Amino acid sequence: MQLGIVEEITPKDPNEGLQFRKTAANVEFRRLLEDDAPDGFNFWCTHVVHHDTGEDGFQTPRHNHTFQQIRYVIKGEINIGPDDFLHEGELIYVPRGAYYGPQKRETTCTNIGMQFGFNGEHQRGPYWENARAETFARLKAKGKIEAGLYYETDPASGKVTVRDAADAAYDERHRLLKGTPLPIPAPRYRSPEIMYPDRFTYWDAAPGVELKHLGKFYDQPGPNGDITISMARLSGGDYSLRADRPQVVWAMAPGLEVGGRICPAVTTLYSPLGEENQIGGKDGLEVFVFEFPRLG
Repeated sequence: MQLGIVEEITPKDPNEGLQFRKTAANVEFRRLLEDDAPDGFNFWCTHVVHHDTGEDGFQTPRHNHTFQQIRYVIKGEINIGPDDFLHEGELIYVPRGAYYGPQKRETTCTNIGMQFGFNGEHQRGPYWENARAETFARLKAKGKIEAGLYYETDPASGKVTVRDAADAAYDERHRLLKGTPLPIPAPRYRSPEIMYPDRFTYWDAAPGVELKHLGKFYDQPGPNGDITISMARLSGGDYSLRADRPQVVWAMAPGLEVGGRICPAVTTLYSPLGEENQIGGKDGLEVFVFEFPRLG
């Protein structure tokens, strides 16, 4: 089990000077949770405060990914496309291959999110990140990175191909470490799915525990390839995190009880595959619960 508590983690630069996108300097970035598990499951959970806006803000081209994403806006709003915003209290699920953007940070915002995949679809942890500098050098040797895009010129034909720089980095790192390309799958969903959590209705699940399901998405193969997004409201009851799935919990308000500890606001917890854990809370504490896919 891992606990990630925002107030206990010092902000760090996630790029270490090796930027594939136009990123803002005035950002508080905290890595709360992560795993590169033996079964191939790879994820991280991050908390980001953007203070930059306009020309100095974070920007991306319209793009898609090999991995899946979830993001929740704690304060402010996030631009996910032209005149399209994710507002405070809203949750977004971005499937593999689904396009979004271009993004341009218009306002300050605070958000928490996760990116995850299997077997190189997502690339966090020492095995992958130790190859970041070499990946960056290989890309620079073959082309150029500019405004979040990667331009590569074929030496034989002179043809220039253009793609998202982050996509190029994932692909190049997979070639470097695994010897094969990493194609982005064709979208299974036309667009990201936005949820309004406060509009769903709780139902009694156990003494002191209420639940509401926000969504279930089938973006991985097999009978256990779904991700389930739910919320629990705890009023003195315990909620069990099962051993048959990796699971993550987010508590925005203080009061999450873990192993006898009463945690502060914005506490996250990771319960990996093969572990069973329990959480508690009082006075109607609300928590997000994410049950991740497992392969096989």
